[in-house]
Amino acid sequence: LCVHNFTPQYYDPYVLHFGSFQHVEEIFNSDHERYGGSGKLNSHPEVVHDASGIVVGLRIALSPLATMIFKVS
Repeated sequence: LCVHNFTPQYYDPYVLHFGSFQHVEEIFNSDHERYGGSGKLNSHPEVVHDASGIVVGLRIALSPLATMIFKVS
């Protein structure tokens, strides 16, 4: 999953609504300090469930002016 934020705004939390996954891991974030970014990373992205336990989305921190790549399974 690729997520892009083309604005200088930082959004936390930010929810992406989609389902059919159980695990997510951020594998790249251009906002990492090693790339000159501010270091606003997603070390623990959260799978969002509805009241009946069905996966309905992903809660992340949307880094400013960044591209984030997540491994979703």
